[in-house]
Parts: sequence; structure tokens; C-alpha cells
Amino acid sequence: MNENNPLPPTEHNSIPPSTIDQEVYNSIRLALTKAQASVVVAINSTMVEIYWEIGKGFTEVSLRNMRQFYAAFPIRSTLRSELS
Repeated sequence: MNENNPLPPTEHNSIPPSTIDQEVYNSIRLALTKAQASVVVAINSTMVEIYWEIGKGFTEVSLRNMRQFYAAFPIRSTLRSELS
């Protein structure tokens, strides 16, 4: 043991502390990045499932009406001024 490294010398901590710290940091960063990617995939999959469920509720007629509505009012600001 010494002032800078309170651990007794062993095989595992014979690497200078700055290298160990960087390895730990890189390991944690990689784990977080992988977890983040998994969460994104899970959320996207769930959103697609939900949108399919929502889409089942629309009839062909209602979809045609929505399309006509958006064709008539392509700019949102136009729609707001028409409704005001």
C-alpha cells in the first residue's frame, strides 16, 4: 500500500490507477450504450404495435375523410385562422 493507491499490490491492481480508471469508465460507458440501444429497440417495437392497434380502428371512409381534410388545409396556420 502507498498514499496514492490504498490497495495492497496484487495481480489485478498492478496496472497504474489511471489505466484502471479508464478501463472501468470504458466498460461502464459500453454497458450504458448497449442498454440504451436495447431500450430504443423495445420502445420502437412497442410504438409500432400500438400504431397497428390504433390503425385497426379506422375505416376506409374515415381515412378518406382525413385525407380530404388535410388536402384542404395543408398548412396548420391556415387551419388555425379558419377556425378562429
